[in-house]
Amino acid sequence: LKVTKRGGGDSKHIDEAEVKILSGSGYHVPTDAEWTWGCAAGAKTKHHFGDKDEDLPEYAWFVGNSDGQTHGVGEKRPNGFGLYDMHGNVWEWNEEMLSKAATGAPERVSRGGAWNASAGNCAVSPRTRNGPATRYSYGLRLARVP
Repeated sequence: LKVTKRGGGDSKHIDEAEVKILSGSGYHVPTDAEWTWGCAAGAKTKHHFGDKDEDLPEYAWFVGNSDGQTHGVGEKRPNGFGLYDMHGNVWEWNEEMLSKAATGAPERVSRGGAWNASAGNCAVSPRTRNGPATRYSYGLRLARVP
């Protein structure tokens, strides 16, 4: 990762960066189906850990416990596959690029909820769509091709 532009009052926010994945091929932004499979980790419940929103603080940073900011990965409990922050912290972009019906503008699907999302949005099934330039509370996870 080579940071090319920082912003924010404290210059800690990354506004632009060049990302180079070492070893070349074999990685991609997950599809919606891959993200769902990775998040659920075999569960058929609202969250990978069950259906109770009361248990969310053990697994996710969301509006109820984030103090209005993102947190380091791995500070909460992982899911059954050992993946951290599948619920909350930042919305994660998916590979799918859709078109906004009214304008035809490109939009990406994002999943998982974020530090500023309600508990109900930090679950396996919620999806949101935004233009690809949207940065506020968004990030991505890479998937490895077998």
